[in-house]
Amino acid sequence: MTEACEMAKKRDVCGKLPGPRYIAAAVLALVLLSILVRLPFFVEPPGRDQSLFMTQASLLRDGARLYTDVWEHKPPGMIAVYWLALTLLGEDFGAVHIANWLAGLVTAVLLLALVFRSTRSLVTGVLCGLLYLLCFSGPLFGGFWSMAQAEVFIDPFIVLSLLLASLSRRAPRQRALVYAVVAGISVGMAVFIKYTALPFAAMALLMCNWRTGGLRSSMGRVVAMALGVLLVTGAVISYFALTRRLSLLWDATILFNMQHRAMAAKPLLVDLHTKLFYAPELLAGLYALAAGAVIAVVGKRDPSGRKRDLRWIVAAGLLAYLCGLISVFGQAKFWAYHYQTILVPLCILAALGVHSLAGFLRRRLKPAGAYCVIAIALLVVLAPIIGLIEGYATSRQIGARWRGAIDQKAFDMGYAWGGMDYNFAETHIVASRIAQSTVPGDRILVWGFEPGIYFFADRAPSTRFLYDYPLMPEFSRVHDRYLAQFMDDLHRHPPAAIVVVKNDANDLEREDSATQLSSFGPLTDYIAAAYER
Repeated sequence: MTEACEMAKKRDVCGKLPGPRYIAAAVLALVLLSILVRLPFFVEPPGRDQSLFMTQASLLRDGARLYTDVWEHKPPGMIAVYWLALTLLGEDFGAVHIANWLAGLVTAVLLLALVFRSTRSLVTGVLCGLLYLLCFSGPLFGGFWSMAQAEVFIDPFIVLSLLLASLSRRAPRQRALVYAVVAGISVGMAVFIKYTALPFAAMALLMCNWRTGGLRSSMGRVVAMALGVLLVTGAVISYFALTRRLSLLWDATILFNMQHRAMAAKPLLVDLHTKLFYAPELLAGLYALAAGAVIAVVGKRDPSGRKRDLRWIVAAGLLAYLCGLISVFGQAKFWAYHYQTILVPLCILAALGVHSLAGFLRRRLKPAGAYCVIAIALLVVLAPIIGLIEGYATSRQIGARWRGAIDQKAFDMGYAWGGMDYNFAETHIVASRIAQSTVPGDRILVWGFEPGIYFFADRAPSTRFLYDYPLMPEFSRVHDRYLAQFMDDLHRHPPAAIVVVKNDANDLEREDSATQLSSFGPLTDYIAAAYER
């Protein structure tokens, strides 16, 4: 950053950089804001996805092996994140809340560094981090259902790759190659949290080589970054090959996902404008500021280093937004938390829009007037988002829970999803009953998508399939094998109790689990032979 500024000073485009105290104060401001934004939500219980990842991570901590003893169709990085959280922070949902908060904070600080490097404005960098912290992993992307999803944990790796790409542009050749390698490693880590991060690898590669150096320099960065991605890929493949689980990894995360993508896919051309511009009624202001940033850097050629830096980061933001949409459309589900991937580029572009607006106003108004206009603009932009957060917190009785005005059971009853589809309070009640009617060491079977019962009852599953969705006949490529494995698991580890979930039909399964059970002859025969209703 200092080296780039020294070059810019020669062109009279870089003023005095903020000292360490100002930078430390900016980081501290983001830390305090992140606590203010996320801490109130630490009382929220997990949704189905979070319960599933906690259960899987807990089983791995007890010696189970991923894909062999625990089936999952996501790459191993996601479960590794939960495993680290439970290992380092304690085996309860509070650990996941902390991991989610840390991911958001790290992303915000990296955004601060990235934007500061390109604009030489610490205020703009802090604003970018602030916008991210207000929006990430919260009501805007689905509330408690969006918390600690893969998209949240991908974000810091994506921003780090962009920051390293920025650093590599003006660094000496050897240092630039090191930055490119680490950028490749960072993107590789994101991909093995969720494969939909793959488009961001192409983004980071392009931004490393955006109008910098000649062919030799560009080729060097291409090779260096590819090496970084290959290092992560090679490590993952080697590990699962050496532990004889490579075929299981392919089977669950590639073969199964090819058919999973097509399940309940929504028509692409229906409500296309909302698919391309997520939540326009809430984010219209951010989209407008982002458009302003694009307009501000498009114009006649300016040889200054500052203008080139601004053009670079605007191009990075636009490309990252495109990559985020590719990842959303690639999954074809268009669920709210999938759109978390567009938040980083939208915050970058919106912050740059404010930066450009400030420059425009300072040339035409007195400082006090310029600041008033910017403050009013930000209030208009953020009012719908803040209103959404406040409304969500009120509807979920989060303030009442902190004050002790309602007990935990009443609070948990408010955490339902999809009508009768999911209710955390019911999940916890069933888990408590299972814990009372079985003994430690017993195994159980949950037929339905309620993996939290395993975790909260502290009982191991009888099968590697923690929910019934992958056993559905629609997955023709794996159905026969998976059903045979499932029944073999039950014969080897007979469950002490079987839970059958009712009224849990959802976007992916049009019939509830109790209805689906009747079409699984081997399982119904197994239950009839040895169990009482």
